[in-house]
Amino acid sequence: MLKWLLLIINISSCLILNAQAQSSKKRVSGLTREFEYAQALKDSLKLTDLEKHKVYTVNVALYKQKIALREQYKNNMETLKRELRKVEKSRDSLYKTVLTREQFTKYKAIKEMVIN
Repeated sequence: MLKWLLLIINISSCLILNAQAQSSKKRVSGLTREFEYAQALKDSLKLTDLEKHKVYTVNVALYKQKIALREQYKNNMETLKRELRKVEKSRDSLYKTVLTREQFTKYKAIKEMVIN
């Protein structure tokens, strides 16, 4: 139980730090943010360096898709939101191919707690 609590605190801290950086008008590049997120998952889920690299690769691919969508639908916010949600929903299926069953279960639990 303590491990779960520490895991939740770790992810929450990363999210808070990211929000603070954005609120203080610091422009963090998307690639830096994706790297930091991969590092947070490495720490929380005990990923190997190879798994971390694969998670980062997934994150970068999704980031690039989002950039393209923002350009394509910059004049249609409703469509943009819908398409961005689709990209974000694909993250879990992509992570599932990278993470072990145990890691993926922990990832989903953390994600649920952060969302709710």
